[in-house]
Amino acid sequence: MPKQKKQEIVQPKRISGWKIPKDFFENLNTIAEGYWAQAAGMADGDGCFTLRYNGPGAKLKVGYDLSLTDREPVQWLADVYGTSISEVTYKDNWENSFKTTLYGDRVMHFMLKVCPYLVEKRDLVTRFINKTFPDYHPRKIPMNVNNISVHMGYIAGFFDAEGSVGCKPYAKKGNDTMRSWLTFTNTNIRPLKKMKKFLTSMPFSWTEKDITIDSYREKTQRKKNGKEKKIRYNLRINTRAQITFMAIFQPIIQIKRKAEKALKLKLLRQIDIMTGHNKWATPLHSKLDPKLGPQQIKYHPSLLDNGGPLYFLRGEDAEE
Repeated sequence: MPKQKKQEIVQPKRISGWKIPKDFFENLNTIAEGYWAQAAGMADGDGCFTLRYNGPGAKLKVGYDLSLTDREPVQWLADVYGTSISEVTYKDNWENSFKTTLYGDRVMHFMLKVCPYLVEKRDLVTRFINKTFPDYHPRKIPMNVNNISVHMGYIAGFFDAEGSVGCKPYAKKGNDTMRSWLTFTNTNIRPLKKMKKFLTSMPFSWTEKDITIDSYREKTQRKKNGKEKKIRYNLRINTRAQITFMAIFQPIIQIKRKAEKALKLKLLRQIDIMTGHNKWATPLHSKLDPKLGPQQIKYHPSLLDNGGPLYFLRGEDAEE
């Protein structure tokens, strides 16, 4: 992790810790479960739960940090809990990041809400909660069709944290072609395995060939102690599934630049179909007539309709 150069508050606290209204947490409990599942996906990906001293002479307490180069998810969490946002700059050539932190009653409430949905950090958060509530055990919420909306929220949160999507042209054997990618990368394989099993089960029509997992190690980069970095695992959404995946999850992806990539992928696929070129190497081409145009593209049915994830959109969109 690079060394910080400075940390500047860009949004002050909306609610101070000692001025939290009596009904503050009661109001938070009315937020749809999809929100907390999405926050859990973000926490598993880029969140940090730690024990720390919050000030001189303070007791060791749990804290939660969310720090990202994209502000939207940080803003989302800060707006819910009324916390401040800081912009962090680094001494090295790292991009600035935005950060918000939960302490005290806020972090305990947050842990209790997200723990049932966590995968990678479930045991750690359970131990932290047990320091205050020794008999607490998170309820099990199977990642299956019976809980589809909340777990789609988890996947969207994890994608905001650890996902990458894009496309670019490149030359192959003298011919210009198009390369697209949609991946989740993590050093812990468990969340990726669970998401793969969920996405290759009903009601989704994707197969084991559409969604794969591979691994790699950064051999040229080592830690300061000389040890090799951890193995990284990639969950890959292959070409024929990328458009439908982004069409389904785009409404609940928080990071705007990632959500906008869905439109670019869709446009390039439409151009490819209309020109009759097979640059995307997908079985769909054999079933489509270039003369009919892009209206032939059919996305996964009804998951974005009533009962789907739209019911827990943020901000102004929530009431539409």
